[in-house]
Amino acid sequence: MTAAFVPLALPACIAQEVKTGFRLDIRRGAVTVGIAWPQAALGDLAGFVRELLE
Repeated sequence: MTAAFVPLALPACIAQEVKTGFRLDIRRGAVTVGIAWPQAALGDLAGFVRELLE
């Protein structure tokens, strides 16, 4: 018995789109912080940034 290549029909891969909502990079001096904020909570982003920069 010899090994042989057997082609298989596989379903096409479907890439799922990732929805982060908003991408924010904050730079302070030599430090940069990247934040991916969910779209469902965009209303909370301003308060988060305010507290972060105090």
